[in-house]
Amino acid sequence: MITVRQYRGIDSLPVSECGAAEARELLLVFGTTEQLSQPEVQQALKTWAQTRVVAGASSNATITNEGVDDCLVCTHLRFEHTTVRMASMPVPTLEASYEAGVALGRALADPELAYVLLLSDGLRVNGSVLARGIQDIVGGEVPITGGLANDGARFQQTLIVAGEQVIPGAAVAVGFYGTRFQIGHGAVGGWKPFSPLLRITRSQGSIVYEFDGQPALALYERYLGKESEGLPASGLLFPLALYNDQQQPVGLIRTLLNVDRNRSALIFAGDVPEGSWGRLMHARFDDLVDGAEHAAHYALNGLHAERSPFALLISCIGRKFLMGDFVAEEVEAVRRLLGDSTVMTGFYSNGEISPFNLSARCELHNQTMTITLWVER
Repeated sequence: MITVRQYRGIDSLPVSECGAAEARELLLVFGTTEQLSQPEVQQALKTWAQTRVVAGASSNATITNEGVDDCLVCTHLRFEHTTVRMASMPVPTLEASYEAGVALGRALADPELAYVLLLSDGLRVNGSVLARGIQDIVGGEVPITGGLANDGARFQQTLIVAGEQVIPGAAVAVGFYGTRFQIGHGAVGGWKPFSPLLRITRSQGSIVYEFDGQPALALYERYLGKESEGLPASGLLFPLALYNDQQQPVGLIRTLLNVDRNRSALIFAGDVPEGSWGRLMHARFDDLVDGAEHAAHYALNGLHAERSPFALLISCIGRKFLMGDFVAEEVEAVRRLLGDSTVMTGFYSNGEISPFNLSARCELHNQTMTITLWVER
């Protein structure tokens, strides 16, 4: 059985909960960069980290059963049959992402490893390469879910909580061990294409230099029209869907993180392979809400259980910017399906990490609602 308690704001987090060291307890912490930087928050996390696994990420929007808010949310989970272990690594550059993932995988690898929760800096890290590094070590049968930290539309600095540390440019992974632990996962977007197919004629990792032999930034601005004046933030509303050599969608969407005007390049949250194809996307509110509900259906079907005590929701910040005050509708759609007995927590991210709906091997998603249900058998 998993026991879940949730606290809104650091003042409500009880210091008295901290007793002897316990490898069966986890504290998840999500809040804005300003909240996570407050001395009283860091002191409380330091106290909890002495005896518990503590992990989290920054975001300008957190998720609970009550909807979407900008408050600090702490969720304390106590497991009956599952142990948890944390590892963290600095990721100073995009190029360091794979090796950081490999190091995290080696720190967590174990025959009893059942699942990995991965949280990462949202600006300096290639999320798809980071996740691949972990997966290459722990094996494709171990599911990995999580997300990239966020700082709203500022694109300046994101933070990761790793034990008592609150730091930029890092990744934290939590391993869950035991045969009684199980997850169900779902990831659905809801975006629709509006551009023709574009050939990625020149790219390196997550940086695209050319579409159809033309400078990528110039072509992107042409499609966005007046919306291009708000780049890079406005790019969150117009992600790139990836297609294979047969010009069929592969189910991956890439969010724009930044632009390089000197090289007329676009910097996305994950890999955009050279030679592949893509289409620019946009969405309507109803499509995104339907996508969130479908993600919950996939997660429940994968769990083979009627109910789960806990749900981790990580949705893309671009969805929040598009839906504005209506963003709570996608969370409410999930809550109605899961039921009030399921405690939900999560955040709006710069990238979502989850397997495809019918697979175990993880991928970096963008502009997607990802849901992970946790249960002990």
